Amino acid sequence: MTVNSFRTRRAICAAGAAVVAALTAGTAIAVADANDDAFLRVFNQAMVAAGTPASGEYPATVPFQAPPPDTVYALGHQICSDLGKGTSPDQVATDLVSYTSPWHGLSQQGGTAIVAAARTSYCP
Repeated sequence: MTVNSFRTRRAICAAGAAVVAALTAGTAIAVADANDDAFLRVFNQAMVAAGTPASGEYPATVPFQAPPPDTVYALGHQICSDLGKGTSPDQVATDLVSYTSPWHGLSQQGGTAIVAAARTSYCP
C-alpha cells in the first residue's frame, strides 16, 4: 500500500530530524536495549545482503549506508504501527521492498525478516 510506504518513509524522516534536533540541543539520546540491538542487527544483515549480488546478478545501484540507529528503531516501531492498523505482514514487507529496491535491492525475504524482527522486538 502506498499510504503505508509513505508513512514508513515519513517515520524515517521524522526520526532523523529528531536525532539531529537532539544532537543540536545537546540532549542525550536514549541508550539502546536488547530489543533495539536485535532489530538493528536483522535490519543491517538484510540490507547488507541486499547489496551483495547473487551469482550472475548486478549489485545494488547504491551501496548500503547504515542509517543512524534511532532511525532504524523508528522504522521498527512504524512497522508495528502499520501491523496494528491491520496491514498484513506480507504487505508491510512488500512496501519495504518497493521503497528500498530501486537503491538497494532488498529482497522479499529480507523485507519479511525485517518485519518479523520488528514484531519480535517491538510489537505487543
